[in-house]
Amino acid sequence: MSLNQKFNLNKIFKGLVSYAIECQDNAERYQPLNAPPWSEMRRQWINGILCGMAELNGEDLDSDYLERIDHCLDQTRRPFAAKPLPLNLQKYTIRCLSRYTAELELCNGDPREKLMQVYDLLDDMVSHSRWSSLSNDLYPFMGYLEYALPRLTALQPIRFTRLLIGGEKGPNGTAYVSGTVNTPEQIKTTQLYVELSAQNPKVEKWPAICVTYFCGKSDSPIGVRDATEFDLKIMQMAGDRFLDMDGVHSAGYRELYLSATKGVSTMRILKVEPGQAPYEKEIPNTLESIQAEVGGGLFQPLYVGEGIVLCCNEEGKLNGMEPNRRLGDDIVCGPFFLVGDSESGDFVSLTDDQLALGMEAFAEPEQFTGEEPELEPWMEFRVW
Repeated sequence: MSLNQKFNLNKIFKGLVSYAIECQDNAERYQPLNAPPWSEMRRQWINGILCGMAELNGEDLDSDYLERIDHCLDQTRRPFAAKPLPLNLQKYTIRCLSRYTAELELCNGDPREKLMQVYDLLDDMVSHSRWSSLSNDLYPFMGYLEYALPRLTALQPIRFTRLLIGGEKGPNGTAYVSGTVNTPEQIKTTQLYVELSAQNPKVEKWPAICVTYFCGKSDSPIGVRDATEFDLKIMQMAGDRFLDMDGVHSAGYRELYLSATKGVSTMRILKVEPGQAPYEKEIPNTLESIQAEVGGGLFQPLYVGEGIVLCCNEEGKLNGMEPNRRLGDDIVCGPFFLVGDSESGDFVSLTDDQLALGMEAFAEPEQFTGEEPELEPWMEFRVW
């Protein structure tokens, strides 16, 4: 390691990969439905962290980290092959991760995606007894990130609504939702309302409180954007304490009652947002819900094969929405989703196979310069 390097990557590689090897021989925690295996997630977190450290070292990104990780895992994929990492090397690895996050916070730009990689890896470590220790500084470091991620989010120029549905004596729930949500139609498209109404079909009226907020370094909401799913994930992780962070400002309050929606079915879709990995979602099968998922306004259904329809905003380019994914010879702008197509022409839930196909097709967020000729406001789509 040279004097101008911040991190000893060989030693950190050994610590992180030793952890991944130890996990091979232990029982994994609960696996969420349709989520990648923990081994694959762990592999991606470690690769991202090593690449980030190499970048801070001023080195060319080592593109073979994944190959080296896989080689080490394959060499030890047999019983009793892994030797537990000594406590002093555990502490060294975790302290290097702590120093890495401190360096990220000093850099220009938004470091939260990289910080979240570290937090997810630490959260994984907590579930494995050999690393879940008070002696290796794991828990204090996790506590710091649980504060740092919301603190940095509160400085982003974003707008969101804290939604409370239900009364004190009956079923109720709270959630952070993107943008300004303060009408019955908007509330009924939220996941919170869909879940509560499905779990409590006998409730005929739902009280709701909507408080809209904006964040950022300015006291003015000018220039803010609607919160992304990533922003909301961090807010939800922080809970109500997020509202007390510096940079969070209240921008509106509304209290109303909702008449329960009867006879409206729901459908499973695959939502795809710019710069984000696709994710599964359950929404009401209504026009209002479909319009909300594509950013409001007119939506355009496009048959893409295998019984799948892609729904996007018809005026995404005209409205200057952010480029999302390439589709054939064109680029879809703004959020879109995939849904199943029935013989009658109605939208239906995606099957497991269709969901997997969509996950694979749109797995990687795409980068755009903004100068692509396909971003001109005309659209011609092709079948996959």
